[in-house]
Amino acid sequence: MFTRRSSRRTRSYALLLASVVSVASGLALADELVECGSSAELEINVGSRGKAVFCVDAEGALNGPAREWYPNGVQRTSDHWKYGVKVGVWIVWDEAGRKREERSFADGKLHGDETLWHANGKRRILTTYLFGIRHGPVLQWDESGELLVSGQFKDDPYRGLFPSPPLFDRMPTYRTQGKRSLNFLSAMILLMSTRNWKAS
Repeated sequence: MFTRRSSRRTRSYALLLASVVSVASGLALADELVECGSSAELEINVGSRGKAVFCVDAEGALNGPAREWYPNGVQRTSDHWKYGVKVGVWIVWDEAGRKREERSFADGKLHGDETLWHANGKRRILTTYLFGIRHGPVLQWDESGELLVSGQFKDDPYRGLFPSPPLFDRMPTYRTQGKRSLNFLSAMILLMSTRNWKAS
């Protein structure tokens, strides 16, 4: 019986050691996923929040790809900089490796689609930007994938079809200190649709 217990313990320690080595090797290989090019140098920061790998130019500005990993070795972020300015596609994952946010930048401004996902992997919000100004469709879904909000921005003001006040009960709500409250996007859309609804 003693031999059996010790073999179980040994097996447990071996599995624990293997998982630690796996996470450590994942973090160790992380810097291999970032190539800075000739105009920047690779910098690596490791701390209690995990590991960050990024490119810095001679003036100290971020210049090139940047990546972060959680302490468990799962990638947290992927983004890109050009001489200290946000460019390209930026992605955020949760600790389980599920994509939670994706947005595009041009010259430091949101440009293109910004998409957020629920924890179950279904889309939550889609907003389109044109050089930092909301311009194009805005859509919001609940966790089951049912479309709650559909509208259009044109040079930032709300336009298009938004839910009218009778759909209030279908809007996603959050509990804040025991009170029911709408999330910001839903509240703004409800406010704008109420104004349009009262005016007509």
